[in-house]
Amino acid sequence: LIEGYWRGFSLMAVGFLLPFSPGSWGKAVFRGVIKLSFLGKTIVMGAMIFLGIQMKSSEIQPVIYFQF
Repeated sequence: LIEGYWRGFSLMAVGFLLPFSPGSWGKAVFRGVIKLSFLGKTIVMGAMIFLGIQMKSSEIQPVIYFQF
């Protein structure tokens, strides 16, 4: 199970552990984004839009038995 969905599990792990990270890490990320070039900020924004669209378009798939 983990071999097939390792990306999803790793994102969940990061999401669960992120609130426990030091505040200085968040400030360092903010400074890094501010220092990015326009192209870098465009790529980050495009990735965020792509992820948002992917999450919005995902629907709960009912079990096959519910389709009868």
